[in-house]
Amino acid sequence: MTSDTPAPASASRRPRFSTIVWGVAVLAFAVYMAIEAMAPGSLDPLIWLLGGVVLLGIALVVGGIVAAARRTG
Repeated sequence: MTSDTPAPASASRRPRFSTIVWGVAVLAFAVYMAIEAMAPGSLDPLIWLLGGVVLLGIALVVGGIVAAARRTG
């Protein structure tokens, strides 16, 4: 006799990088569109792109430091 209930997910499973990237991209687009709808004409897409690249760079550096600290600690 087999059980129809699925096995519980392992606690050690990690999210996929591509899922996180697409989620952040869609979220950034949604925020941009919401602000553009509330205050039309006040946003420059180039500034948003530059800010996004800077924030992504900071996130990558912090993520690298955290990953290195986990391996050594």
